[in-house]
Amino acid sequence: MSRHWLGMLIGLVCLAGCSASTAFYLQGNRAMAAGDYDRAAQAFSSALIENPQHVGALLALGIANYRRGAFDAAVDALERAQSLVPHDPSARLYLALASLRLGRLDRTREQLQGFLAQVPSLRVREQTARTIALLDEANLSDHVREYMAHSLEQGVEREQALESLAQRVRTLEVEALYRPPPQIIQSTRCRC
Repeated sequence: MSRHWLGMLIGLVCLAGCSASTAFYLQGNRAMAAGDYDRAAQAFSSALIENPQHVGALLALGIANYRRGAFDAAVDALERAQSLVPHDPSARLYLALASLRLGRLDRTREQLQGFLAQVPSLRVREQTARTIALLDEANLSDHVREYMAHSLEQGVEREQALESLAQRVRTLEVEALYRPPPQIIQSTRCRC
């Protein structure tokens, strides 16, 4: 019965002009936003069954797997995404974070250096450089690696939120400066 409904749902989505992979991808994004990483990973995996080259689904699957603690699965998805878009900073960041959590410090360093070269934010570059410097410390415990990964991820997310807000402010400022010309309404009554 469940398969029947799934088939109908996919059929309806296709009739609406949207591919099944896009529908699963959107479903995964909603689950990610809600913090349901297991459901998000399932939806992104379904999107990839429909379209194995869906870069957005690969990246999102990697991030969902990272956030649910499935670091090896995150690395697999992110490496596939990186092979399709080699210069994507998100793939590099989450590959570095997953590698850090797995204790693969050389791979972490390599990915963070690539990320460092791509990120425009001075604050994120500084935090990334500090993280790279800390990798040289002997005997980083699991807890320290977890803290480093969490701290860097949160710093990047904060910077992205700030940039999004700054863009919104710029848009509102432009809209405030634009004032349509006043409309002149002429009377159609005749002055006789």
